[in-house]
Amino acid sequence: MEAEKSVIIEKRSAKIPRTCYVGGEEQSNPEFVSPTTFSFDSRILIPTRVANYRRISLRVALMDNSMSNVENALDSEELDKFYRLMIEASQKVQEMKLNATGNAEINGAEDDNAPYVLPVVPYKEPLRKNPENVLHVMRRLHCMTTVEMQRELKKAHIDSRGKRRELYNRLKKYFRKEFAVIKNAEYLRNKTEKFYDYFVVIDFECTCEADLYDYNHEIIEFPAILVDVRKKEIVSTVDVFHSYVRPLANPQLSEFCSEFTGITQEMVDKALPFTDVLDSFRAWMQLHRLGQKDVRYAFVTDGPWDIAKFFQMQCIQSKLSAVPHDFRFYVNIRKSFVNKYYKRHSMQKTNLIGMLTFLNMKFEGREHSGLDDSKNIARIVIKMLEDRSELRVNEKLVKIKASEKGKALLTDISKEHRDRRAWRDNLPYIVQQITRDSFISGEYLDCDTCDEDD
Repeated sequence: MEAEKSVIIEKRSAKIPRTCYVGGEEQSNPEFVSPTTFSFDSRILIPTRVANYRRISLRVALMDNSMSNVENALDSEELDKFYRLMIEASQKVQEMKLNATGNAEINGAEDDNAPYVLPVVPYKEPLRKNPENVLHVMRRLHCMTTVEMQRELKKAHIDSRGKRRELYNRLKKYFRKEFAVIKNAEYLRNKTEKFYDYFVVIDFECTCEADLYDYNHEIIEFPAILVDVRKKEIVSTVDVFHSYVRPLANPQLSEFCSEFTGITQEMVDKALPFTDVLDSFRAWMQLHRLGQKDVRYAFVTDGPWDIAKFFQMQCIQSKLSAVPHDFRFYVNIRKSFVNKYYKRHSMQKTNLIGMLTFLNMKFEGREHSGLDDSKNIARIVIKMLEDRSELRVNEKLVKIKASEKGKALLTDISKEHRDRRAWRDNLPYIVQQITRDSFISGEYLDCDTCDEDD
């Protein structure tokens, strides 16, 4: 694209004739100014690669014989010559200006090849919150008072106004930003004793019928084994909780149930109803200080069925208002076992016997006896603790709306498998997985989906 050119001529001399007549004779006019000293201003718009156009003003003295020659040249072929002279002059003036200021000329070739140099920025260690304080706040967030939340928000220079729910969400959002740092902290890895003092191993036995998946189960055996996490041992083989339970909906045990569990009709007839047995279990927990603020514990089961299915069904039949909160979070030891020992997509059978076999252990006692099953599960827990496994709650019960229950069922499975899973859609609480981040942050303790105030 040709450079846009404009020339503005400013006449410095008037049109005074070269000669004049004095006394009838032609003489040279003394006021005549030679056109050789004629000057004009030229303003030229020159395109560059750095900017679209650069406007340069300069004065150029042109040598010519007469004023008429200059005026004629503007409309003649010599106009191109004037343009070239003006462009050359403007470039020289620009070079002089740049040299005077110490700047370098930027031309097209240099602009194409000049490398871009990134500015050097000194590294600064990112700001991090105290990991212990983050864990402390997130673990206690669900039970903090409004005043405590406001205090923590003020420490973090965050708005502390609003209702408790607003403060709760604000504080939770602020501290969750540090989870990516905290979850990789070495002192939290494989340290189950950081989280728990005891594990309570439970394996219920219930009324049942052969191949009847929608059976209304009732708990008929309630065992509990206490494992000391730090000592990696059962607290006492004698001091265990064990009680049979008298069923109310179906008081008569089927032949299949007695053969399968080893529980006779006489055993359950002499037993107390579930609510009384549950009270006895709570008394046993208090005896071992379970539930106090300075003692941390978690329930351990082999799979989700004991709590998510059998215990939940029993709570409904016993007309309890809801599943107790401490029973809603538990360690599915089968899932923890697979994550620790099995390779991904392993086809090995995972059940109580399979886990014992993998660990070169044999089942002790009678299979499908609630007490013996619990003792063997406790042995697996102790072995995993010795192998520095990180055992933590990995499943929880969450109450959902009736309109959302159908979404929990899988459709791409066999009818038999679907019937086995039908209880998941018929009960008010469903099973949700607890991720490690959710566990460390204490987010899993949130009851956003609960409809209770307790």
